Amino acid sequence: MVSIYKHINGQFSLLEDFENGSWVNLVAPTNEELNLVSQKTGADIDLLHAALDEEERSRIEMEEEINQTIMVVDIPRVEKEGTDTYVYTTLPLGIIFVGDYIITVCLIKSSLIEDFIKGKVKKFYTYKRTRFVLLLLYRNSARYLRYLRLIDKASERLNEEVQRSYRNKELFQMMAL
Repeated sequence: MVSIYKHINGQFSLLEDFENGSWVNLVAPTNEELNLVSQKTGADIDLLHAALDEEERSRIEMEEEINQTIMVVDIPRVEKEGTDTYVYTTLPLGIIFVGDYIITVCLIKSSLIEDFIKGKVKKFYTYKRTRFVLLLLYRNSARYLRYLRLIDKASERLNEEVQRSYRNKELFQMMAL
């Protein structure tokens, strides 16, 4: 899915077509969508594909000959597994700077990105790319810390339960964390 956003006269707007200075958000894009974004923005197709590999590691790469930069960061993700078990994982998020565009690419719809779209992030503007990236990284690290606290609390709770009773259920929950 391709969504294009831009601040116009102080208002955050969803656009119908590509415009300079806009933010292009790709969520689980098809090859046709990747080709379209590459064609319209000039983004290197390999950079667009990079964040779609679940095993991609965090990095910053500057392609000076084509004047493009990609940042790949891991974003935390939590999934409910069973009735009271959660699995914490990460997925790559690609942030690409090309010309006047900033492009984000992710395999799933991320609540991190949704916060920006829904206006939950203050002082965010599509034309202030550096601020956008810093806010994104800050919120991402805050999310990691929140999940780590949740994991720590669950681990402590399960540890106490394991010490009180030696049932397999608590051991399996502890190992899942």
